[in-house]
Amino acid sequence: MAVPAKSPFDFILAKNGRVVLCDAKSLDATTFTRSACKPHQIESLVGFEMSGLTAGFIVWLREADQVVFFKASQLKGLAPRCSLKVSDGIQLGSVNTLTLEGLLDGEAGTQRKL
Repeated sequence: MAVPAKSPFDFILAKNGRVVLCDAKSLDATTFTRSACKPHQIESLVGFEMSGLTAGFIVWLREADQVVFFKASQLKGLAPRCSLKVSDGIQLGSVNTLTLEGLLDGEAGTQRKL
């Protein structure tokens, strides 16, 4: 039996004591804007980042056919009407070549090991 639970993120990724909390987004765009997320999602994920975890958004930018990880703090720090480009995040590949190794092997920034 599944127990529904509210969460600000979709996935918990873990490898060798490294944990990444992420929400998944799919956009018909080449950039990622803050308006693509609910404010409580950003705040919750930033809170996890502040406690030492890696937390953010895995985004499929369909127009660019790129899947990219952006930290929640990157999105929170965006000025109004600005957006994040593919080069601002960790490129995970296209939909057909997606790999999470960059996230789980430390490219996403420093993190306490559990």
